[in-house]
Amino acid sequence: MGDMVSQKAITLFSPVVRMFREMWEQSMEGMMGLIMKSSPSGYTYIAERTNHDAIRKKVYTKQH
Repeated sequence: MGDMVSQKAITLFSPVVRMFREMWEQSMEGMMGLIMKSSPSGYTYIAERTNHDAIRKKVYTKQH
């Protein structure tokens, strides 16, 4: 009986897990396009996307 329940659970949740995995992969692909590196400091940051264009924001550092 327990094996039947676990098999049914796997059958039911497999498509849901696959769907979330695909959504996660699409999100990561989108994020990779927004990773920027500033110059000359070399800081890595995630840019903001507005109207489907990546906008590079300046990275400000403290002035001592």
